[in-house]
Amino acid sequence: MLSKNPLLELLGLVIGTLILVACVPENANNVDSYYQKEYKYNEVKDSVDGQKYRAIQIGNQYWIVQNINRVTSGSVCDSCDIYGRIYNYEEAKNVCPSGFTLPTYADVEELIKNTKEVNAWQSKKGWMKKGKDSFGFASIPGGFYSRADGIVKKRGEMVGYWLQDESDDFALRWKISNQDSFVDVSALKKDYGFSVRCISVGSSIQNNLVLIDERDLKFYKTIAIGTQTWMAENLKYKIKESSCSKGEIDKCENEGRLYRFWEAKKEKICPKGWKIPSVGDWNKFFSFANMRRKCESFGYEYEFGNECDYYVWNTANEKIKKIGLSGNYATTGLTYFNRKGVEFDSHYCFHESSDGITASDYCCQDVCEDYVRCIKK
Repeated sequence: MLSKNPLLELLGLVIGTLILVACVPENANNVDSYYQKEYKYNEVKDSVDGQKYRAIQIGNQYWIVQNINRVTSGSVCDSCDIYGRIYNYEEAKNVCPSGFTLPTYADVEELIKNTKEVNAWQSKKGWMKKGKDSFGFASIPGGFYSRADGIVKKRGEMVGYWLQDESDDFALRWKISNQDSFVDVSALKKDYGFSVRCISVGSSIQNNLVLIDERDLKFYKTIAIGTQTWMAENLKYKIKESSCSKGEIDKCENEGRLYRFWEAKKEKICPKGWKIPSVGDWNKFFSFANMRRKCESFGYEYEFGNECDYYVWNTANEKIKKIGLSGNYATTGLTYFNRKGVEFDSHYCFHESSDGITASDYCCQDVCEDYVRCIKK
């Protein structure tokens, strides 16, 4: 028979309460306690609903450093004053106060360029593992909303923030989590629920949004070169006839995959709306880069017909340098015939030379493996 002793019942209640408190991350009922007094915060007022948010200058960027809390029909929240509301992507695009916007992938790269360590961006309160809050960003772990389960998950462990960069069905989310050592960025379905932090329009990097490849959810920086838009990274999409440089898997992730050109053409290897560049596309690129044309006879044993065209630039502008070309690149419409009359697709190969950066249009024959740098159609 269970004891009816009131003293024992009271003692059990106290012990149970202490256990419950010990298992809950350190929280406070007042959002002010999440922010350190050593940082000088400004105040931003949302003209739509009158809510006020802290804002701070971090480097050359101006951020709202509270989770947005504007009520929308599809948003959810719990302890809204602290954690803010959780939005799907379409709603997240429209909840920043006037003068502010969702950040881009480039904005987050700029923000975390000094350190990608997760705890530098975490508030000192609220996390299972205490953060450092090294810059006043004070990321608060509001978790994420699982529409499948209809609940908020992983509160106290992580927070995800929407980014502007999107494709038809996916958008980028950056995540700060106790389970990760570094800030993570991934492409996820737009109906997921995440928090929103906003950056001022004037300090946001709005050009060259990321390209999301919906086939494998890898994403790529892009860059405008004159009137063209190029991928600023080599393609990583895996097909049967592709490989990693020197057979090392890490090189596929860091440098892109190598492709047999005929297979790349057959597979229509580039993401939707993009293509393998043609000779004409490269010529426009060379023209914008102010590259000069030179011709010499290399005297290759199997070379036949038009020889030796290549381009050189000594002082490429900063935008050109960012595209980072190195190695052989697949090109359409550029062919050679050997002395037996066999047609080969040729390639542009980029390498350092005594003149600067050289782009030769005759690199190898038949079994070459190329990187692919797609251009927008």
